[in-house]
Amino acid sequence: MRIIFHSDINNCFASIEAVLDPSLRGVPVAVCGDPAARRGIVLAKSEEAKRFGVKTGDPVGVAARKCPGIRFVLPHFEVYQRYSRLIRAHYGRYSPVVEPFGLDECWLDMSLEVRDFSEAARVADRLRSEVRHLFGVTVSVGVSFCKVFAKLASDLRKPDAVTVVPPDHFREQLYHLPASAMLWVGPSTSQRLRRLGVRTLGDIERAGEAFMRAQFGKNGARIWRDAAGLDDTPVFPGGPSAAQKSVGHGTTLPADLFCSTDAWPVIAFLSERTVTELRRMRMSARGIQIYVRDSSLQFHTYQAEVSHKIDTSRAVADHFLMLLSQHYEFCRGVHALGVRLYNLVADDVPHQLELFSSDAVRARDGRVDDAVAQIQSRFGSQVFFRGSSLHGVAEHPGCFPGSGLACERGKPVLESFELVPKERAAYVPLS
Repeated sequence: MRIIFHSDINNCFASIEAVLDPSLRGVPVAVCGDPAARRGIVLAKSEEAKRFGVKTGDPVGVAARKCPGIRFVLPHFEVYQRYSRLIRAHYGRYSPVVEPFGLDECWLDMSLEVRDFSEAARVADRLRSEVRHLFGVTVSVGVSFCKVFAKLASDLRKPDAVTVVPPDHFREQLYHLPASAMLWVGPSTSQRLRRLGVRTLGDIERAGEAFMRAQFGKNGARIWRDAAGLDDTPVFPGGPSAAQKSVGHGTTLPADLFCSTDAWPVIAFLSERTVTELRRMRMSARGIQIYVRDSSLQFHTYQAEVSHKIDTSRAVADHFLMLLSQHYEFCRGVHALGVRLYNLVADDVPHQLELFSSDAVRARDGRVDDAVAQIQSRFGSQVFFRGSSLHGVAEHPGCFPGSGLACERGKPVLESFELVPKERAAYVPLS
C-alpha cells in the first residue's frame, strides 16, 4: 500500500515576508504587485487578513476596504524560491522521492519509510513541527494512499496541522467536499458539473466513469478515477526539473484589452519568454494551454493538444492567438494573460512532421529564438525586442496590425510587465 504525504506551506509568500520582517507577525498582511502600475492585486495573504475576507486576486483597494490597516508588501520571488528549495531539501531527509508542486507544495512518497498510517501520522507531525522551528513558517500535511487525496487532506485543516485520510475512511472524510476542491477541477469544469447536478466529490463517483467521460472526455474519466480513489500517479523524484511537466508565463496588463489585435504584442512577449525556457531545457511541447483573467477577475482556460512538436515562439504565438480568437469573445476586457506548454518531451525524441509546414522554416525560427535569448541574457531583456511590441510599428504577418496599446513611441509596450513565475501551479492562485 502506498503512503503519500502532501505538505503545503501555509500562506507561503506572506509567511516568508513575516520571517524577513518580524513586525509583520500577527497583523493582516497582503503580498501584492505595484498598485500604481495596476498590478495591485493580492498574490497571498496572512491568516489575519483572511479573517477579514481578503482573498487572493482582490485588487489592493478592495483588500484595503475589507481590512482597514492591512499592510501591503511587494513580492520577493527570488527569496521565496530560495526558501522553497531549503524546505524541499529538508523533506529529502524524510524521503528520497519528493515532487514539488509550485513553490509552496510538495508530495513525498513515504511508502518505504513508514509501516502504516499510524506511524505515518507521527512522522508527519514531526515533519510539521521541524519546519516550524527550523524555518519559521507553518505547513499543513495531508497523509493518504494517493496524491490527489493527500493534497485534499492537507487542505482540510489549516494552518499548522496534520490530517490523515486512510483508504478505509476516504468516503466519510472527503465525499462531502465540493467538486471544485478536486485537483484538476477548475472554475469552468466546476460550473459545468453544477449545471449537471454534480456538486460534491461523492456526486462525481456516483455519476460513474461513463457519464464523466461522455461529458468531459479523457479529463472527465480522470476526474472520476481520482474521486473514486483510483489515482495511481507516481510521485516524481528529484528536483523541479525532474518533476517539471509544463512551462509557462503570465502577466497582469497595465490596461484592459478588448480585442485580439491589441493582445498580439502580449502574446508574442509571453510566447518568447516561455520558449526561451523550453529551449534551455532542450524540450518541446505537445500541448498548449492559455488562461485569460477578465476585468471581473474571473479565470478562463482553453487548451489544445497537437501531434507535432511546439518549440518556437512563432508556433506558440500562433496557437495562443488561435485559442484566444476561437474561444474568448471579449465581452469583458482582458486583465491578465498567460500561457502554459505541457506534454513536454526531449528534443531527441522522434516526432511527427507537419504536413503543410517546412522543417527549414521551423529550424530558422528556432535559430532566431536562440539568438534573441543569447542577446537578452547578455545585455538584458529590454535591449532587444520584437517590433510588434512598439505602438503602430510592425504587423503580425498575415494577421493583425501592430498593437493599439497606448505607449510612448519607441518604447516597448511590455517594458513594465511583471512576470508570474512558472511555479504558480498552472496559474492557479496560491491560497
